[in-house]
Formats: sequence, structure tokens, C-alpha cells
Amino acid sequence: MSRKLAYLNALHAVEASTRLGSFARAAKELGVTPAAVGQQVRIIEEYLGFKLFTRTPSGLRPTIQASPALDELRTGFGFLETAFKRLQGNTSSAQLSVSAAPALAGRWVAPRLRNLYERCPQIDLRMDTSLSLVDIADGEFNLAIRYGPEDKDLDTTLLFQEYILPVCIPDLCESSPGLASGEELLRLPLLHIEGETSDTGALSWAAWGAYHGIYDELLNRGPRYPHSIMALQAAFDGQGVALCGLVLALDDLNSGRLIAPLGAESAVEAHYAYRIVRASKSAPPVQQVFIDWIEAEARKTREVVSRFVRQAMVRHAPLNG
Repeated sequence: MSRKLAYLNALHAVEASTRLGSFARAAKELGVTPAAVGQQVRIIEEYLGFKLFTRTPSGLRPTIQASPALDELRTGFGFLETAFKRLQGNTSSAQLSVSAAPALAGRWVAPRLRNLYERCPQIDLRMDTSLSLVDIADGEFNLAIRYGPEDKDLDTTLLFQEYILPVCIPDLCESSPGLASGEELLRLPLLHIEGETSDTGALSWAAWGAYHGIYDELLNRGPRYPHSIMALQAAFDGQGVALCGLVLALDDLNSGRLIAPLGAESAVEAHYAYRIVRASKSAPPVQQVFIDWIEAEARKTREVVSRFVRQAMVRHAPLNG
């Protein structure tokens, strides 16, 4: 096998000469001189012990001994070209696998993906939206967006800090006029995320109430949901008031689909933040496109959140759920 592979370039010259009918045309395709092609053909002829071509006025013509093998050689190089194109397709693939929590993927990432596809129309983005904490080093995912404390063992970049506040649809407050304090908020159904959930974004109403000096058994009443995204959907359906991350509710607060019934002052800084996690600092081009895009979107979100915090004079104190 190794001896045959040693003549691969020469066989390529033979195949091109057979297909194109002349050394000159073969040389042009291969990027060499006609003399070089002729020399490669002679190498094979000397090895085999017979002529491969005869010259005619219309060009090169395979000899009787060579003709059957040259047809197979042409087919073989066709297969090689097809295989190489497939390899090129793999190396230039724009497929990207990203892991993110369901709430952030649905409420913040998805509405902004249009900008990503404008930057990189060929990107093939695969989003995993489970709550499982994936191992970014095992190669299954290229990047991860995590909500939690900083992990100095990972290569992370801060996207934005989160703030937690009560949100609901406008119609819910219109049915309870005069809502101006946390105690009055207790007249409305409170939507809970179960404490045993693995959702790290889950914060309890009791912890929120304690921060605001509200201690009441009513804080523990109301429907319960396993994940924050389900509690937020229930709020959209008018079932009650949800404790929600400002980043997750930002677009809906700006559009008026949701309101903060107690105002911006009801927000509390969470003890977790969103970060992008990568396996290594040297990212392939498609990963770098995604990283540049999400960091640009995060900067815009940080500016909006910063204005919100300054205007509301939110105190920076951690809230433990």
C-alpha cells in the first residue's frame, strides 16, 4: 500500500492527462508545466513496463493495456474529490452547540437571535435548554450560558447581573386598585417556584418579603411551579404575581405586557449573575461570532438594567432564596 501511495502524484498526472487528452491541459489544471506532467507519466510507464498513451492528431489516446485501468483511475480520483469536499464541509461547518437555562433561552436569547443570523447567516445553532449543568470540557457543547456564582476554575465572561422583582399583567392590578405596598400585594395570588427545584433562579416569596420587612403567612400561599419559566407563563396568563428576574422580564416590561406592581423599588439584587462559559480561550471562528454577538447584546442589556437600578435606587444586597 505504501509503495502505491508513493506514486499518487504521478497517478494524478496520468488521470488528468487521460481525462483532458493532453499534457498541456493536464498541466494547466494541476498548476505545473507540461514537461512535469510528461515526467510523472514516464515514471508510471517505467514502473509498469509499458506505454500508457499514444499521441494522435486529436490528442492523447490510452493504449490497449492501459485503457481499462485508466477508466478505474478516473473513477477513483472522482471519489477522492468527493471525499475531500465532504472533509472541507466539515472543517468549515458553522454548527454550534450552546447550553442555556430554559428561561434565559426563551425570554432573552431567542428574541435577539435575528441579530446573530444577520452577522452570520450560515450559523447552525443548536440550543440545549435543560436545567442540567453540562460539562463544557467534554466536547458535547461548545459554549454554555450559566446563572450562578462565579467559578474561578472556568473560563467565563460576565454577561449581566440579575435583579429580582414582582411582575404581573396590567389587568391583574386593575382588578385590585390602590396597590402601593408589599402588604397590599398579598391580596393577589402569588406564584411560587418549588424550593426543591434545581432551577438556580428560583427565589422564594418569603425571602423577598423578609428583605422588604414583610412577614406574613400569606407569602407562602398560592400555586406552585417546578421552574421559573412556568411561573412566568402563569403570570402572563393572569394567574398571579411572579417573582421574576429583571433581565427575563425586561422586554415585556418595556412593551407593557408586564408591569412591576410595586415599582422598580421592589427589585432586589440577586446573588447570582449570567456568564458565558467556554472550554478554552482560543475559540474557532463560529464560536467567536457567537461570543461577540452575545457580549454586544449583553452590553445593551446591562445599560438598560443600570438605568433601572439607578432610577429606582435599588439597594445592592444579596437575596438568598
